[in-house]
Amino acid sequence: MVKVIAQNVAQQLKQLGEDVFETAKKQPQELVGKALEQMGKGGSFSFGGQKTPQTSDEAQKLEEMKAVDEEKSKQLAGKIVKELEVEIEKWRRVREEQLKARRQQSEQQEEEKKQETPPLVEPSTKPKKGLFGFWSRRAQRAQQQAQPEMAGRRVGG
Repeated sequence: MVKVIAQNVAQQLKQLGEDVFETAKKQPQELVGKALEQMGKGGSFSFGGQKTPQTSDEAQKLEEMKAVDEEKSKQLAGKIVKELEVEIEKWRRVREEQLKARRQQSEQQEEEKKQETPPLVEPSTKPKKGLFGFWSRRAQRAQQQAQPEMAGRRVGG
């Protein structure tokens, strides 16, 4: 960022120097022309060997051309800015629509997940059948036989 600012300042200083040089270069010629007009010579003297009316005509033409160019460049800049604003607005709307679609999609997925959960299964009161039921009953009998006082019955042995 600082580098860009420094480059801009350097470019502006360069342009300012060129403008001052051009102005200083034109001033002696203009001063001589004004002095001759005031003396009544009619401004027939110029450094380039041309008459000052031609120079002033050319200067006017150049000024007019510069003004037209500036006007065209301002119009083009305005047109480009408007196009960019329209494009930015378009992309902003597209982005908002995408975000809205994502939100709706995520909400729908959450609702589907909630609906997909199966209802709770009630536990049955029946004893388990199979190997695990056999081993659990056998384990209970072994505990009762190992600790007959706790079980409340006498086991002969």
